[in-house]
Amino acid sequence: MNASAAHGLRPATGCPRRDGGHRHRFWRPRSLLLVVGLLLSSCAHRSASDPAGGGRGERLNSERIEARFGSYGIELLGGADSVRVANLYSGSGDRKTCRTFAVTIFSEPVDARLAAIHREILDGGSIGRTLKDAGWTVSKRTIGVGELPASDALDTVYAVMKIQPTAVAYRAYDLYATRASASLRYATITELHHPGYLSLADLQASLDPPADDAEGLASALRRVEEAVEGL
Repeated sequence: MNASAAHGLRPATGCPRRDGGHRHRFWRPRSLLLVVGLLLSSCAHRSASDPAGGGRGERLNSERIEARFGSYGIELLGGADSVRVANLYSGSGDRKTCRTFAVTIFSEPVDARLAAIHREILDGGSIGRTLKDAGWTVSKRTIGVGELPASDALDTVYAVMKIQPTAVAYRAYDLYATRASASLRYATITELHHPGYLSLADLQASLDPPADDAEGLASALRRVEEAVEGL
């Protein structure tokens, strides 16, 4: 038995290196969001171009869900202090299905110009729609795109999505609110998407390459892990 197996760890091979080798990572079976998310994000490359994919021209997630499934709603699942966990869903009653499981980390302190909007969002308002309705332009700076493999660590996510354990695509980004000369970073949001809504290939095809922000992505995935464990 090697040292890794003796300590309950298992190896994973990542993307090929330029010299033909592979990066090797080790992780505990349930601690996957941070390590595996970062590993698979490093493998994700943009596969196509879409003018609506990133930046200010991007469609709001709420608008995409409503256009795709005919309805949209938001349900707060938890959160504390600067964190909000939300279920962005379509349908109602027995047909209510989570399309995006979103963990939001609000930037602190919140700028005074956004204080009233922030209170509305904390009360359950949809972030993009609430900012847009108040006259702000929403833009997103992607810091990571990847896929999380099936794991019992994501049981809560599977339950609200009404799916069996499977890989789910994610996107992490900084959200900015812009109006006139003001451009304010409002939050960092990590979204896990229902496989029937957005796959990793869909995200790769519609988004500009992520910013080189490994530290920001690691922090975002760590907060997702904490949020899921807290539900």
